[in-house]
This record gives sequence, C-alpha cells and structure tokens, in this order.
Amino acid sequence: MRVDPFNWLIGGRLGLELEAGVWKFISAELVPVFVTSESPPWFNFSGRDKALTQHSNGLGPISGASLGVGFWFQGKPLEGTLLRAIYTNYGYKYESQYTGGSDSVKHTERHLGVTLGSYNRYGAFIIGAEIGLSKELNDQERCLDPNDPAGCGKLELRGNGTLYDLDGPFHPIYLEGRFSLGVAIDPK
Repeated sequence: MRVDPFNWLIGGRLGLELEAGVWKFISAELVPVFVTSESPPWFNFSGRDKALTQHSNGLGPISGASLGVGFWFQGKPLEGTLLRAIYTNYGYKYESQYTGGSDSVKHTERHLGVTLGSYNRYGAFIIGAEIGLSKELNDQERCLDPNDPAGCGKLELRGNGTLYDLDGPFHPIYLEGRFSLGVAIDPK
C-alpha cells in the first residue's frame, strides 16, 4: 500500500496505490483517487484564477480508479525495475466563478498508458517512482470561442475574461509520473 504525496499536495488528488504480486514477476494494481483539494496549487502554475475549482464526479470524494499490470525485470514483484500498463478512469467536475456568472463542465479522464519505474524496499517500507506516457481515450470537446472552427479539439471552461483549456499542452498525449511511499507486507 502506497501514496503519492506530490500529486496529493500539488494536484489535490490522493491516489491510494494497492498492489499485490499475482504470479512470479507480475503484479496487479488498483488505485482509487480521492479529490482532497478543490483549488490545488497546480491550478495557479499556469496563471489561472483561484475561482477555478475541481470536484469529484464519482462516488463522494472518489473520482475513480486505475488498473495496472506491472512486469518486474528482476523477477520479484514490488522491488526493482518494472514496466507497467495502466488504464485510468477518473471523473471530475470543473467550475469557475467570474464577474457576471459561472461555468462548469464534467469530464471523465480515460487514459491508457505505460510507465517505467523503480522501487526499493527497506524492511516493511517501500519507496519508488514511475514516469511514462498515456493517451486520452475520451475525445470530449467543448468549444466556447466563437472564432474557433467547429471541432476545436479542446475542453474549455469560461473564466474571468478568459477561456481555460482544461486539456494538457500535448493533448491527447500526457506525461504521467508518480513518487510513492508506503509499506509492503510479504505473506509467509
């Protein structure tokens, strides 16, 4: 069981990483994600107003979950280097308050991706990191700029004198990363 403190503190999304070895060098992972902050710091990295908020569009604070299968190069799950295939399904509602009104949009992020990672064990404690690429499978778009041609390919939300593009800069490709801390239990 692990958590990613950086995505939690910076993105306001706490993933509870539950992973188990299922066969020799293969592990399976389930990661439910909880929305813990409506206005996380990453909203302001790109100059967005604090009036932009995120909310879970799932079961209470749980926005969804990801499923992953890890292939461990050293032949032992939960320690060493791995290649992981991941499918994510997270539902969010974004809202903005601005002078003269408000706007909101619901979006479900469905990513299929692959990561490369490394984990080390220190007794019962485990620390690791992964980085990889994923592709957005949900091609939802919402074009609010009347000057954009039909089919702009963006997910936009109206703000205070601006339009927020909720997609990443390389949409539909996303750079994924995590830094994980937790505990590992070896059943005897």
